[in-house]
Amino acid sequence: MHSLLRPALALALGMHACGPALAQVDKEEAEKVEVVGSLWCDTPDQLETVLRAHYTHKVPMGQAMAEINRNNPDACVIARAIVNMGGEVRRLTAGDRVMSLRSAKVMGVMQGRYAMMMRPQTWYCVRVIDELVPL
Repeated sequence: MHSLLRPALALALGMHACGPALAQVDKEEAEKVEVVGSLWCDTPDQLETVLRAHYTHKVPMGQAMAEINRNNPDACVIARAIVNMGGEVRRLTAGDRVMSLRSAKVMGVMQGRYAMMMRPQTWYCVRVIDELVPL
């Protein structure tokens, strides 16, 4: 396992010792904890809007995120998050990519090699499934 991931996983696995401020993590759930680097948004609609703007309409990613974040500065972020990955919420095609929008229970965010733990929240991320090739 990568040496930078060990502190984050140890913190995520030890969350039960942090008291009632954080949700309890059972053993089965703790075994599924991973660090995922991605674009993260509060809702799948926000995520889809950013992805379509960037990949279909060729809007720079920073500009697409700024538009979504205009009313809520933290609606979408690019981060490495400590998560229990959930299932697919929907699929979409944007530009030449087929993508899976997925939910995840986020328990913390990596800051360099350190983990900032937080109350578990549901965020949404993207995984590219395939790239379309013109005929």
